[in-house]
Amino acid sequence: MWLCWDCFSNMMPRRTVGMRPQEESEMESLVVDLPRIVPPTAPADETTRRKLAKEINGPLFVADLLLLRGIRGKEEARAFFLPEPAPSSPQSFLNLERAVTLLCEARARGERVAVHGDYDVDGVTGTALLYLGLKELGFDALWILPNRFDGGYGMSRRSLGLLKERGAQWVISVDTGIAAVEEVDHARELGLKVIVTDHHQAPSVLPRAEVILNPNQPGCPYPNKGLSGCGVAYRLLEALAVALGGSEPERYLDLLAMGSLADSVPVTGENRALMRAGLRRMANPTNVGLKVLLKRAGVDSVALTSSEILFKVTPLLNAAGRMGSPEISLRLFLSQSESEAHQCLDRIEVENTRRRKLDQTNTAEAVQRAENDPEFRDASCLVLDSPDWHEGVIGIVAGRIKEKTGKPSLVIALDADEHGNGKGSGRSIAGVDLGAAIIAAREHGLLLPLSMGSEGSAQVGGNLSTNAGGLAVLRYGTMRELVLGLEVVLPDGQVLSALKGLRKDNTGYDLKHLFIGAEGTLGVITAVVLKLFPKPSSTATAWMAVPDPDAALKLFSLLRQQFGDRISAFELISHACVELVVKHIPGTRNPLATPREWYVLTELGDASAGDALRTALEETLEKAMAAHLVTDAVLAENQSQSKAMWRIRESIPEAARGESGMLYRHDIAVAVGEIPAFIRDGKAALEKHFKGTHIICFGHLGDGNLHYNTYVEGRLRSDAAAREANDVTTVIYDIVKQYKGSFSAEHGIGMAKVEELVRYKDPVEIDLMRTVKRALDPDGIMNPGKVL
Repeated sequence: MWLCWDCFSNMMPRRTVGMRPQEESEMESLVVDLPRIVPPTAPADETTRRKLAKEINGPLFVADLLLLRGIRGKEEARAFFLPEPAPSSPQSFLNLERAVTLLCEARARGERVAVHGDYDVDGVTGTALLYLGLKELGFDALWILPNRFDGGYGMSRRSLGLLKERGAQWVISVDTGIAAVEEVDHARELGLKVIVTDHHQAPSVLPRAEVILNPNQPGCPYPNKGLSGCGVAYRLLEALAVALGGSEPERYLDLLAMGSLADSVPVTGENRALMRAGLRRMANPTNVGLKVLLKRAGVDSVALTSSEILFKVTPLLNAAGRMGSPEISLRLFLSQSESEAHQCLDRIEVENTRRRKLDQTNTAEAVQRAENDPEFRDASCLVLDSPDWHEGVIGIVAGRIKEKTGKPSLVIALDADEHGNGKGSGRSIAGVDLGAAIIAAREHGLLLPLSMGSEGSAQVGGNLSTNAGGLAVLRYGTMRELVLGLEVVLPDGQVLSALKGLRKDNTGYDLKHLFIGAEGTLGVITAVVLKLFPKPSSTATAWMAVPDPDAALKLFSLLRQQFGDRISAFELISHACVELVVKHIPGTRNPLATPREWYVLTELGDASAGDALRTALEETLEKAMAAHLVTDAVLAENQSQSKAMWRIRESIPEAARGESGMLYRHDIAVAVGEIPAFIRDGKAALEKHFKGTHIICFGHLGDGNLHYNTYVEGRLRSDAAAREANDVTTVIYDIVKQYKGSFSAEHGIGMAKVEELVRYKDPVEIDLMRTVKRALDPDGIMNPGKVL
C-alpha cells in the first residue's frame, strides 16, 4: 500500500461554522462543519472508478478525486502523489538561458557577483544555496542580506551602495526584486548589473534588470507558478552547473525544502517532488549548519516531517530576521565547522528569546486594547497601532490577536516621529477554530463550554480527535460529553451521517464514541453537533492560598457541598508555576501579597443575576479559613481581575518554555481523592532517582487531571541527550500505573506515546482496539503510525 493519507489531505475543500436550529428540541445545539473531506460526485463510469481504486489499493473516494483531476491509471496516480524531481528545461523558463550566458561570461572575465537575498527563511536558504553553488562553480561571489530596520525589505540604495564598495559588478536578487524599479535604476547608475530572481506576483511595471527570472512574470511558460524564491534560485544554479560542467546541485535540496516549507508554497507537482527529495536529504545532511540546527532543535532527522520543520526549526531562523540580524541564520548555513555553527545558533537563540519577550509584551498590550477599548469591542476587523511596538514581531502579534478575537487583525508599529507613518502586518481568519465556535454560540446567548488556553488556535476537529478536556470539564465534561452527533468519512469512502441533536437514542451501538478520541485513525470527522448550555448570568472567581494539596481536596469537597454543579473549575497550582509566569510573562503578578506554596483557582457560574453567587462564595471561604483549609484569598471584583487570575493559570506552559532547562511533561490523571498522595509519592520518587529536581505541578484537581512536570538539575533543552532521555517519564508513569491512573489524560497518544500505550494499557483493551482498527481501516490509511 503506497497511498498515504497525507498525500491527498491538501486536495480537499473547506467548510465553515454556523448555527442551525434543532427542531422540536428543548435544548440548543451548534452544528459545526469542519474543514472536511467529502467524496465528490462520482464519475458515471463505475467500472473505471473501481478499477482505479483497486490499482492504487485505496478507497473509492480517492479514486474519484483522482479521476476528477484527469488521473486514470496507477502510474499517473503515483506520479501525482510521489513525483520525482526532474531538471527543468532552460527553454521553459523565460530568460533562463540568457541569465546563464551572462553569468558564464562574467565568470570568465573574473567579475565579482553578489547574491542579494531577503531576511525570511525562503530568502536566507535561497541565498545560501546560490552563494555556495556559485563558489563551487568558481565564481568570485559575495552575499548581502537586508536589515528590516536599516534599509528595509529587499534591495535598497544602502545595500547596493555597500555592494559597490565591496567590488561587486553583478547583483543577483533572491526572493526579491520583482517590484524594485527604482532600486534597479539606482544600481544601473552605480554601474551594477542586476539579475532578478523572484517568485512574487509581477507588477505592471517591471524593473530594468539585465534579466528577470520569475515564473509569474508575463510571458513565462514555466508551468509551476507556485515555485518558491529559493526554488527559482535553485533552477538558476542547476542550469549554471550544466553549462559549466559542474556537479548537479542536489546537495542543496535540503535547503530548498526548508525555504519552500517556510514559505507555504503549494505542496503539489514539482514542489512536492523537491520537498520530498529535500526532506530525504535532511536525514543525513551534508550542510554542517543544517545538521547542527536540526540537532539543537530536537528534530529526529531520520523520521523527519514537514510539521517538525515548520514548528521547531523555521521559528528559530525567522527570529534572527525579525530582530534585524538575518545574517546570523545565513552564516549558520555557511559554517565550515560544528563549533562555528553552534556559535551562530547561540546568537540565534538569544535573538529568539528577545523576540519571545517582545512578542509577549506587545501581544499583551494589543490584546488589552482589543478587549477593553469600546472602539474595538464590536468591530468586525481590528486595526491597532502603537509607537512602542516592535516591527519585527507585529506579524506574530497580528496572528495572536486574530486567534484571540476571531477577527481579521492589522497591527502597525508606528515610526517614532510626528508623521504617523509605520509598518504593519495583517492576519485574516480561515477554517473553523474553537474560538469561532464559541463566538457563534455566544452571539446567540449560549455557551460552548470547551474552554482552554489555546481556544484561539485549537481546531474543533482536533478537539474531537483527542477528546479534549480544557478548564471546564468539572461542570460540563470532556468533548465526548458535548457531542450529540457526527458526520464521518470512513476509510472506504462511505459517509457515516449521524448529525442528530438527540439526548436519547438507544437504537444499538452509539458509534460516534468510536471516532471521538481516535485521533483520526478510524475516520475523518467532517461535521459535528455540539451541545450548548445557557450562558451563566453571573460568575464568581477566587484565588486562594491553601496549606497543601490535602487541604485543597477538602476545600473542593466543601465547595461541592455548598454549590454542587455550579463549580465550573477548580485548579490546583504550585507556587513554582506562579514564579515562572511572573518571571517570563510581562504584566502578570501574584494576586496575593504573601507567596504561599500552593494555590487554588476556582470559578462558579449561575443563572441568577446580581452578586448573590459572589456573596455566597465569600461566606464559604470564611468557613474554609476558620477550618484552616484556606490561609489567604482574594475574590475578583470584576471581569478584568478574573481574566488576570486566569491568565496566570493559562500562561504556565508558555512561561515554562522561557527556561533553558529541559522540562519533562506529564499529562496524567488519577482518582480525585488520590491527588495529594500522588503528588507526595511523585516528589519522593523523583528525589530518590534524580538530583536537583524542580517540580512544576498544576492541573484540574476537580477532575483528577494533573500536569506533573519537572526540571532536572544539569539537563538543558539544548542537549539532545536530555531531550531524548525517558527515565524521568518512566518513573512518573510507573507511579501513575500504581494508582490505576492514565498517563495521557488530555493529550492523546499520537506517535510519541505508542510504546507507553502498549506498556501501560491492559492487553485486552489493546487487542480490542486493534480489532476495531482492522475492521474499519484494514489497509491502515487513516493517520498511519498514530495510536497503534
